[in-house]
Amino acid sequence: MKLQIMKAGRFRDQPVTRPITRNFPLIRAHSEVKIQDIYIYCKNTLRTFFYGVAEAEALINGVIVRAPKVRSSKIVPLNCGT
Repeated sequence: MKLQIMKAGRFRDQPVTRPITRNFPLIRAHSEVKIQDIYIYCKNTLRTFFYGVAEAEALINGVIVRAPKVRSSKIVPLNCGT
């Protein structure tokens, strides 16, 4: 799974982290995966809106299956300017 934290911008959104890869040995179908160990450094206390994007691939019966890139449904406001 590849994921990245983004910040919503006035004219365009910008990545705050580089793409991060997480490998999982076995995840059952229709399971929810929570990744909560990715952080960024706040440079100031300006209110900023953040969200995540992710994409994944899996090996199923010897065939690589790719999921399309998705965006988190929540945009979170934080007092954390980057």
